[in-house]
Amino acid sequence: YAQQVSGIVTDEEQNPVPAVLIFNLKTDQKAFTNLKGEFTIDASPKEELRLIRQGFQRSSKIVYSQDYNAHFKIILIRASHEIEEVKIIY
Repeated sequence: YAQQVSGIVTDEEQNPVPAVLIFNLKTDQKAFTNLKGEFTIDASPKEELRLIRQGFQRSSKIVYSQDYNAHFKIILIRASHEIEEVKIIY
């Protein structure tokens, strides 16, 4: 049975990341983080939450029963952008 889980999303420097899409893969429910990086979404145990934000690597979180009692913290890693190879001809 679904209950509310809440958490906070930060980057590697512990800065909150707003406007992260939190997507429950089983129920298709969506939520977004607020300006403080906080979110709340309904989820049942063992359901997977996917976190998506442009400029960051995708991340996932499996919900466990202990997550209902505490805010969990998710750190998003910035995506490294490939730079086109530049050939220098002498």
